[in-house]
Amino acid sequence: MQLLINLGLAFAWTAATALSAVVADPYSAPRVTFQDLRLQQKVCNHPLYCEGPILRRIQLGGVFDSDKTFIDMPTRKPVSQVVDAFNKLSANATRDDLAKFVSDNFHPAGCDIKQAELDDWTDDPPFLKGVTDPVLRGYGMALHNQWKGLA
Repeated sequence: MQLLINLGLAFAWTAATALSAVVADPYSAPRVTFQDLRLQQKVCNHPLYCEGPILRRIQLGGVFDSDKTFIDMPTRKPVSQVVDAFNKLSANATRDDLAKFVSDNFHPAGCDIKQAELDDWTDDPPFLKGVTDPVLRGYGMALHNQWKGLA
């Protein structure tokens, strides 16, 4: 128990110290930046789909209308070959050059997604049998039925 209290106090002191460093005026709301809240270690270190030169260049190059498209595209080749191909691009590569790089090295977004078979699916889930409120039961059933489309 004492360990939990000590950990809680240490967390509170760390948070207060971090916030006090970014509050310029004690009467104004604290301004915490994304950088302040960011973990010290990278959460993702993939050379293609995480922050880095390849993702930055594809996203800023305007190859796709949506920023999500590129990260949903599986590679056609081993990652090392894709990185090598990227490194051969000119520093002044055009949007068309970037689009060709993507089409040469990546499959279309979502082509690797397969519909799952839900072997244990039941239309009347046991966990809703105890819900007596009809509104909550209907809401629970609507959520339950979403799984067929998500799987």
